[in-house]
Amino acid sequence: MQKRQKQGDHLKSSLNLLSIRSILKRAVEFSEINPPSPQEERKNACKKFQEEMSIILNREWTDADAIRISKELRKRQPMLCTFLKFEGVPWHNNSAERAMRKGVLHRKISGGRRTWPGVRVFELLLSINETSKIRTQRFMKILEEKFEIAGYKRSKNTYIS
Repeated sequence: MQKRQKQGDHLKSSLNLLSIRSILKRAVEFSEINPPSPQEERKNACKKFQEEMSIILNREWTDADAIRISKELRKRQPMLCTFLKFEGVPWHNNSAERAMRKGVLHRKISGGRRTWPGVRVFELLLSINETSKIRTQRFMKILEEKFEIAGYKRSKNTYIS
């Protein structure tokens, strides 16, 4: 038989897990300091924030949701502060989300891919396109290098050999 939880346990668990959020918020604020902190200082701050999180996450939880969430956060804890250890790594994944969005919209409009090889080719081309934007390089130049396409000359709308 399952143990009955006290009425306030769920609220207490939620408040304790919210303190993890406040630790992460302080970590984000630290990472956004201008000018950026030296590498050693960033690593020390990361260690400090992770120690604070460990104290909260390693408690004996009674609430089922708190147990599940703390277990998941403990598993991902080393990755949570990657943005602190390395300068230039964002604390969010907005750019990855935006990059995926184009593929999702294209799939919705076109009704999806017809074959698995078609899916893989489209993913590859989309990845190369996004990489070319990040690197400020020409998409076709990267394709030519990646697939060793030589001798293509540009006509009005297509590449011909």
